[in-house]
Amino acid sequence: MSAEDLSLHAHKKGDAKHSHRKEVSNQNLLLIALVLTLGFSGVELAAAYFAGSLALLSDAGHMVTDSAALGLALLAQFIARRPPSAKHSFGFGRAEALAAFVNGIAMLGLVAWIVIEASSRFFTPHQVDGLTVTVVAAVGLLMNIIVAWVLSHDKKSVNTRAALVHVMGDLLGSVGALVAGLIIQFTGWMPADALLSIFVSLLILKSTFSILRESYHFLMEGVPLHIDYLQVGSDLKKVPGVLAVHDLHVWEMTPSFPALIGHIEIERMNDWPQIMSRINTMLLNKHGIDHVTLQPEEAGGIDEHTHDASLNDKVNTANNNQVNHQGDTFYVECTSPDGPHRMAYHAWGNPGNPKVLVCVHGLTRRGSDFKTLAEAMCADYYVVCPDVVGRGDSDWLKNPMLYAVPQYVADMACLIK
Repeated sequence: MSAEDLSLHAHKKGDAKHSHRKEVSNQNLLLIALVLTLGFSGVELAAAYFAGSLALLSDAGHMVTDSAALGLALLAQFIARRPPSAKHSFGFGRAEALAAFVNGIAMLGLVAWIVIEASSRFFTPHQVDGLTVTVVAAVGLLMNIIVAWVLSHDKKSVNTRAALVHVMGDLLGSVGALVAGLIIQFTGWMPADALLSIFVSLLILKSTFSILRESYHFLMEGVPLHIDYLQVGSDLKKVPGVLAVHDLHVWEMTPSFPALIGHIEIERMNDWPQIMSRINTMLLNKHGIDHVTLQPEEAGGIDEHTHDASLNDKVNTANNNQVNHQGDTFYVECTSPDGPHRMAYHAWGNPGNPKVLVCVHGLTRRGSDFKTLAEAMCADYYVVCPDVVGRGDSDWLKNPMLYAVPQYVADMACLIK
């Protein structure tokens, strides 16, 4: 990127001091774990083949998938350390959560295979060399304890913890293989091999589901688990100078870096710098949120030229020769699961014009932002610029969770019907 491009991402005084890079030490932990795991997995695979043990084979399979998981986690952390670019302004921190989710899915597949294979062997036991299984499983257990200890030093990264789940699963697999080997060696009861394999696989599922839920929640931009969304909204309303809060969103841009955007209604725009300072202090001290983007909106009444009508009503009833709107504001009645609300729209040009141009703004904007464009186009088009619900002159929704695409689409349908 050019120096100018980089300046777009630079943080000035008052901006959040978040980092888009991960510690190199985390990569070193994963690299050490990868070398140890991959090195022993080959030994265990060979031993499992010669001993004929499913428990040992499942443990070896765990170690192979552990190696793949660790490699994927290492790659994800390498990608996450890349600086932001013109196409990825937030950086690549989500690569870690994506790797964690993929690892979780892979673990589910491995568990399913082991359970199916073990169930078959339980009814038709295979001959197993108990001594070989015991010795190799004991060495594997020691190796997995070392690897788990190495990875446990990074407790914050969901990516590393997902890899740790793989290793813990392998550690349990080594325990199961060791117990199965001892039972077979001293009692000759072959079904122990399959039974212990199923038991260990089921133990792994709980941790796997936990990682899947957490990584899925992060990838879907859910509210950080340690933040109470409703409490944040309530605290914002209590800040002196804040009249109302709407269109509030809280999520994590990268792991451990929560962000917040929203609209704040205030009495006077001149008061905004002081109010924003109070908000920043409150959000950081009480909720740990330091990446805040808020749009202030000055409280005001309805324009004297506003009316309630749908866009289609305006087209059908207008006197083509006499009506020519110049940014006049109108309202259309819409509905949501919480009840009715009004959506405002601003119009330019002759409503009798069959050529209608509808301009819909982005997340933190309003319809009047299109004024310059509308004035330039209204000679040829009837230009309609709605305020998406919760923005501009439109009503706010009682339930903030309804600020989503389905509601926006439904409102636009009411506008043009």
